[in-house]
Amino acid sequence: MEKREEILIGATNVFMSYGIKSVTMDDLARELGISKKTIYLYFKDKNDLIESILNEHLSKDQNRCIEVREDAENAIESFYKVISMVMENMGRIHPSVFYDLQKYHPKAWVKVEEHQTVFVREVIRRNIERGRQEGMYRADFDAEILAQMYVKLTDAAIRREIKDVQKDDLAHVFNEIISLIVHSMITEKGKQYISQKQKDQDA
Repeated sequence: MEKREEILIGATNVFMSYGIKSVTMDDLARELGISKKTIYLYFKDKNDLIESILNEHLSKDQNRCIEVREDAENAIESFYKVISMVMENMGRIHPSVFYDLQKYHPKAWVKVEEHQTVFVREVIRRNIERGRQEGMYRADFDAEILAQMYVKLTDAAIRREIKDVQKDDLAHVFNEIISLIVHSMITEKGKQYISQKQKDQDA
């Protein structure tokens, strides 16, 4: 593994665990067991490091999303598998990371927003097309509007504008959003599929 990649992986783990603002480059060098000078051989500054981490993270997420989507037996399973992957990633991220990106690393945050508004929206739109072909989703709603609604709702959850008052649990908020979206789309065939899946899980 090249040194640059080692630093990226190590820095990602540190920032995801402790947040971004609270970790200085001195802290990071100490955590990684290297000199700060070594970090600056590969990255211009903290902003450059954060943007590089984000580019790597988003690229891997997009590739994994495509793999998960293609392995699913139908659109509903694909939807839930992709969301499960997203929530698994979210569970490893310190709560302050998104706030830190928005406030202190605006260029990096723009990449997050582009990922949401372009890639994620296209994933949802394609999922809707597939679900309609399979008879799982209704044909009487605007796919583009619903895809945009999903992006807006999840973005609001990430920004902590939507909260579970009792738990402040991001996973719970996401699950509620997904349940709302899926149940607004499904046909009777889709309902039967979900019902059977729940019975299989409970058995």
